[in-house]
Amino acid sequence: MDVYISLNGQNPELEKVMDLINLKRESVVRFRDCGLDRKKSVIWALARTGSENAHGAEKNNLHLESNEHYIGKKDDEFDPTYEIIFFRIPPYSKINNLKHYPLPNIRKVVTKGTKGLKEGKMSPAAKMHYEEISRRIKEAQQNNEYVINLIDKD
Repeated sequence: MDVYISLNGQNPELEKVMDLINLKRESVVRFRDCGLDRKKSVIWALARTGSENAHGAEKNNLHLESNEHYIGKKDDEFDPTYEIIFFRIPPYSKINNLKHYPLPNIRKVVTKGTKGLKEGKMSPAAKMHYEEISRRIKEAQQNNEYVINLIDKD
């Protein structure tokens, strides 16, 4: 399980949003989440394929550029192993019944997870995952290894 998903969950309407741009979750390499951001007027997909990913994953979602609604992509500012891929909302799409689901903020997700762990307000699965991540980070720091790529292997 991914850190983002274990701490934040996923948009319950992500399949409906992805259908708007003719995209399947399986076609996005290392897919994590998707949403419709009404304030920014975009559909976004979050993938664990940012430029600083250990797997050389920055090349893995280049095929999405051929999607007619594709706008571009950028690394997450807090954790550049994640990237956000942007798509236009297709004209004449029926989006009134879809909820606003803002762009992800990985820093807030991690902060919320840390706070939840300290306060005991975290699901047992998320707690176990978060503790494993903390252990790996401490281990990496002791070995002078690059920490960010050890957090999530899939």
